[in-house]
Amino acid sequence: MSSAAGIRVALIIFVVAILQVSVFSSVTIGGGGPDLLLVTLVSVALLRGSVVGAVAGFFAGLIVDVATLGNLGLTSLLLTLVGYWAGRYGETTGRGRPHASLVTTLAATIFV
Repeated sequence: MSSAAGIRVALIIFVVAILQVSVFSSVTIGGGGPDLLLVTLVSVALLRGSVVGAVAGFFAGLIVDVATLGNLGLTSLLLTLVGYWAGRYGETTGRGRPHASLVTTLAATIFV
């Protein structure tokens, strides 16, 4: 992956993580809230692979943990695992399947 693509991925993850913590954390729909960060992470991981997904998940989780002053590392660990798993699924069996993003997002939501 080129450095320009890496910078774009980092910028997207950073902006979405900040929006998740500041805007979407106060939105509730039917007792739950939207997790745009998780959907974005799954999308990046499916498109870029397991290593980029894991790094992006760690970066996103670290931003969320620092911004919310939560348990440092818990969200990072969960999003790292989700990013790696989604990227691995995209590398091996998810290519060319129309429902890969839906299945991966559903499984990641249940896991997190």
